[in-house]
Amino acid sequence: MVRYCVALLVLSLLLPWGVRAETPSLPALLEKVAQATDLRADHVRFQQQVQLRALIFTWRFHAIIEKQGDTYDVSVGQGAPSFLTPSVLADLVDVQSAIHLFELELVGVETDRAGRTYYVIEGVRKEPASQGAQSGRLWIDGSEWYIARADLTYTWGKLEVEQTYRREQGRLVLDVQKGVTSLLGGRVEVKYLDYWFAEP
Repeated sequence: MVRYCVALLVLSLLLPWGVRAETPSLPALLEKVAQATDLRADHVRFQQQVQLRALIFTWRFHAIIEKQGDTYDVSVGQGAPSFLTPSVLADLVDVQSAIHLFELELVGVETDRAGRTYYVIEGVRKEPASQGAQSGRLWIDGSEWYIARADLTYTWGKLEVEQTYRREQGRLVLDVQKGVTSLLGGRVEVKYLDYWFAEP
């Protein structure tokens, strides 16, 4: 009886740091993420307002991104640094829409100070690609099912980003991203505006 009680106590201490008994399966988790957000739409256009700080410099500029299928067309406005390629801006958006391209594993469950639950998954891209994240770890919000945080590795370097979403036109869309890149140790903040979705 004593051994049984001790085993239950140890299990209760371990579960918060691992995958809990009530945790959804990985396929169910990914389906919730896919249903929750709408940047996976076949044709969508929006604006990014970008502020990038690196070393002693600050750049402020905007970009118009149009996504059709898995292809991104990026038009960068004046003021962007020469080392920042359009593909980097597309990569910021690609986190959500390209999740199906990864071999993923559910590795744990975390709870923040406010009591909010996050499901942690990690993995690598199934097929190597010249653009987009190659590997990483994602934190999925357990109430609204969006990717709240991501630590990612790209061909150009690494990105750690936190992101929030908002409701627009009845859709859950990217609102603000804040992150740190390995490009000169830069800090980036991106605001998303002027969403347009093609009629289905």
